[in-house]
Amino acid sequence: MRVRCALVRVEVRCPAPMNAEERGKDWERATRSGIFVVDLYGVRTEKVEAREKEGVGELVVTCERTAAYFVPSKSTRAHPFVILSAFAVPTSPNAHPETSFPPTLTLLPRSIEIQIPLLHISLDKSTFDGLELFVDDLGQWSERRSKMSEGGEEQARIVGSRYFGKGGNSTRGESESGEGEEVRCEMGIRLAVSDVILELRLEPRGDLLVGREIRGLVSDVDVKVDLLSNSKSNMIIEAIIMDVKVEDATLPTAPATGSTPIVRLGITSAVEQETGLKESKIKVVLANFTYHLSSDLGWLEDVALFAKAPEGAFETVVPNELTRLRLRIVDGSIQVKPPSLGSLLVINLSEASISTNLMPDMPRTMAAIEVKGLRILAVDSAADLLERSQSAETGYAYWKSMGFVDIVDVQRSTVQVRQGNGLVLPDFEVLISDTKVVVAICADTVAAVAALAGDFTAALAAQSKSAPPVVPAPSRRLPTRKQSADLLSSVDPSAFGHAPEFQDMPEYLDDDVPTNVDYLADALKQTSTRPKGRRSESTQGTASDGLIISDIEGETIKMLDPAGLRILDGFLAEPREDPDNDSESHTPSIFRFRLTNCDVKIHIHEGYDWAATRKAIEAEAKAVRRRLEKIRQLLANGQTADASVEEASVLMFGSVQLGLPPGASELATPALLAAIDEELAEKTEVASTVGSWQSLPDQPSKSKPTLVGKARKRLTRSPAFAIEVNLRGVGANFDTYPSASQLASRIRVDVSTFEIIDNIRTSTWRKFLTELRASDGGVVRASGASMVRFELNKVRPVGRTASSQDEITMKIKIFPLRLYIDQDALDFLKAFGGFKVPSSADTPGLEGDTSTGPEPFFQRVEVLPVKIKLDYKPKRVDYHALRQGKTAELMNFFHFDGSEMTLRHLVVTGVSVLSSKNLSKLTDLYLQVSGSTRLSELVQDIWTPDVKANQLADVISGIAPVRSVVNLGSGVANLVLLPIEQYRKDGRLARGIQRGATSFARTTTLEALNVGARLATGTQVILEQAESVLGARFNTSVTAEALAAASEGSPVLLSEEEHADLISRYSAQPGDLREGIESAYRSLGGNFRSAAQTILAVPMEVYERSGSEVSLPCEFWSANLWQIKLNFVSQGPVRAVVRAVPIAVLKPMIGASEAVSKALFGLRNTLDPDAIAEAADKYKARSP
Repeated sequence: MRVRCALVRVEVRCPAPMNAEERGKDWERATRSGIFVVDLYGVRTEKVEAREKEGVGELVVTCERTAAYFVPSKSTRAHPFVILSAFAVPTSPNAHPETSFPPTLTLLPRSIEIQIPLLHISLDKSTFDGLELFVDDLGQWSERRSKMSEGGEEQARIVGSRYFGKGGNSTRGESESGEGEEVRCEMGIRLAVSDVILELRLEPRGDLLVGREIRGLVSDVDVKVDLLSNSKSNMIIEAIIMDVKVEDATLPTAPATGSTPIVRLGITSAVEQETGLKESKIKVVLANFTYHLSSDLGWLEDVALFAKAPEGAFETVVPNELTRLRLRIVDGSIQVKPPSLGSLLVINLSEASISTNLMPDMPRTMAAIEVKGLRILAVDSAADLLERSQSAETGYAYWKSMGFVDIVDVQRSTVQVRQGNGLVLPDFEVLISDTKVVVAICADTVAAVAALAGDFTAALAAQSKSAPPVVPAPSRRLPTRKQSADLLSSVDPSAFGHAPEFQDMPEYLDDDVPTNVDYLADALKQTSTRPKGRRSESTQGTASDGLIISDIEGETIKMLDPAGLRILDGFLAEPREDPDNDSESHTPSIFRFRLTNCDVKIHIHEGYDWAATRKAIEAEAKAVRRRLEKIRQLLANGQTADASVEEASVLMFGSVQLGLPPGASELATPALLAAIDEELAEKTEVASTVGSWQSLPDQPSKSKPTLVGKARKRLTRSPAFAIEVNLRGVGANFDTYPSASQLASRIRVDVSTFEIIDNIRTSTWRKFLTELRASDGGVVRASGASMVRFELNKVRPVGRTASSQDEITMKIKIFPLRLYIDQDALDFLKAFGGFKVPSSADTPGLEGDTSTGPEPFFQRVEVLPVKIKLDYKPKRVDYHALRQGKTAELMNFFHFDGSEMTLRHLVVTGVSVLSSKNLSKLTDLYLQVSGSTRLSELVQDIWTPDVKANQLADVISGIAPVRSVVNLGSGVANLVLLPIEQYRKDGRLARGIQRGATSFARTTTLEALNVGARLATGTQVILEQAESVLGARFNTSVTAEALAAASEGSPVLLSEEEHADLISRYSAQPGDLREGIESAYRSLGGNFRSAAQTILAVPMEVYERSGSEVSLPCEFWSANLWQIKLNFVSQGPVRAVVRAVPIAVLKPMIGASEAVSKALFGLRNTLDPDAIAEAADKYKARSP
């Protein structure tokens, strides 16, 4: 059976929510929302016979085109807002479409299948408001019809509780079906939409004549709806969307996604039959998407205004719904584009989950966020972008293939967001815990990211200033019958005039509150017949003995110590842990941020991230090279160099030194020529690395190993980091307070462990900065105490005006520090910190806003004393800086070991500047400064003179030759001072002599062992260098530093990127005497076997393989991996034996010196086990 119809129109009207008398008979006037009209064009209905196996038939309804209209109540014209149309497919490229796929509706006994090729939805504000009113009218009408069918019985409802009807005492379990009943699907709906076009015409804001239009494209939508019975869930909805694109001026089209659905939606709804409480579970999965974020966020406000319900809609809806929302994001990206810069920033989420429960009348709404893999990448300009990779499997790989650089990697994090309803403070709260963050930066990365963030925030601020003021909607209040009355008008004040006075009542602690009723009654009956300040008779009579001060009905108060309270002078002046921030302020905060258990690693790389920086350095390097060649030509011809010598030394970006070193113009002509030749030769060696440099000699350069102390020549980011800043156990608190409070905001940061790891290849030391151990002169930290604490409070000045600025109070506390400073690492950090991007006057977007905000005014800055113990290893001396009067360069002449200094207590307040002449006379340094002075330079100017004037002896005592003398002197001093101290303490002179002798013996023994072990190690290094020269190993660099030999199998010549870390011989120390003896035995035996093999094997090998050239592989020298090559003439065998004898003699000497050093180190570590931990912190160890 088939039925065809050209046009079917369905018109739906719903009466307004009025009484019958008010509604009357005028149907047109009765509608509040409007008329809903549906037009069906080309309707065809076909009845399909039942299949043999299934036994049921189906009804198929097709429609060529369907249009839905909505006519508002006060309008006579309608526009379609929903159109369902068919796809037309042409049979040939030039032919008209003949084959079409119209929308189809298939009806089965328990299921409905709908297939829509194209769905076009176009909404404006008036249509959307009318639809909301129509849905509200329809819901109220159905509710009234259901009540009329039930006899008009009105069910009781209490909003905000679980009691919604007469069956309110029942639980949800009573309404659920029994375990034996089978879950049945009453109705199933399947909806498949090929393409969806959604257009939202938003209302214009402010003075704009045309509103924003947002167009969304959705493809391949599959929706499944199941209505269940005998189940905990009444309805289950599942939806899959393969692709979503949003097109707008501020939202460009996202890159094409893969075959994975971009949206997965699951909705489960359940309603309790007894109470009517509705519970919904919504699960959303977003995958493989990119959102382009711009500074124009006005579309969010436009969409919010568009979605706002009109007045009168949904006012009678009872909030009886609990919604559990679960959102999961897999491989999503957010691309941030500043308005006036060419840089881009991408936030890539590998996996994140958001869960929250929404329920009406809740005092606080909480959302839990779990992040597993969040990366932030950036590029500085279009020059850094590469071609897109179509084979990238993940979003992160896609952005990396385009040239984006890693900046931040959040490996994991747990976030809780709490939003209050205004009744409970704080209004907004963010809690972050269990977070691990890795930051990777170069010298030019921070400036580019800061410029991007500044440009983006400036655009947002300008947009917020230009936006029209939003008029707040009038708040809905419950009607009151009369004005509020004075509730205390009926209270008689004289009723409180005869209250008993608590006079002469003994003081007691909170935990000593008496519970005897007679005692309390007797104490309250006391009258004030004596002057205040005197005790009662009972108190005075019992206090005369100094023990019992009160005795009433058996309740006694005793003074346990007859001496009374003892005042400790200076107790409050000692630094100690402050209480929790929440207990410091009684004013509740309106915004609260908490960060707990966070680990942060900052990796500082060599090189530069952006192509603009590298090109600028390369261009300047070529110009400097041309100047050097010109100067060398002039000097070679006997002429005098012109003023271009000054231009041959260029400092770029404040830290990149090109050309000759500073002060080269003052050198003599031979020295200047040598410096120019060295600079040009050095650039020739790295010509293959930096391919853009030109004017280089064509002759091939010899391959050389990486030299110690040479700067890295490649300008790209290094694969491995050079410096790592390690922050473990970071906790942060941030609170903002209401405007009525004097305290505006508070910031507190606690760091449990703060370390700086030195990964420079030319450095043998491991930790640049760490905590000073208690055994080395540090302080034992209390359990849970932080190593670094930083507090910053913004306070509002008293009597402030509207334009007054908040003032800052800051307090810093740092535990004692241990520093192992290598000059290469120090120079790298100075260059990194001194990198500055040159400011350009024609930078786009910055012409109009060149004014900076007011500088912060520091009301009080306090830095508690910081004890520092450092080792310093110099490698170079800048004589030009020394000639300019920079006395700090004198430190590069000496090797410091264990120098100590204390940065004294510093307090800075802000009004005027105190003369620096009085700094040396202060125990605690106080200073008053204005807010315009740079605080860091000021603190440096205070501490440096104090250290030079009062602590120079402690610093000089750390010079390597002087350190041993100082240690021995301290032992001799203890031999005299400890007996005197013990005698003054308790008169036990013998005990004091014993302590002094023990300290003297221990100090002398440890120092002797330490000096002996270092001398033995130095002797070993000298002998190994001699062996290298005698063995014709001239490719091995000769250095005075005690470096360990390379491991077996490692190559001798390595490229710069593959160069292994230099390992000191002091790193692998034996733990005790037993390990020292074993290591000494292995070293001595191995070197003796090598010597014996050299003496016996070389003549035999020469005799068997006589010839012009013999290559002897010395596999027994596994620690060095080199080959002896002997050139023979007529006396070749004799010369080979003669040349092998010195090596055979040196081998036992090397083994003996190494054995002595190992044994002495083992004995020293047995007597001083803390030295092992110090060596592990100081020296790099070879990875297993």
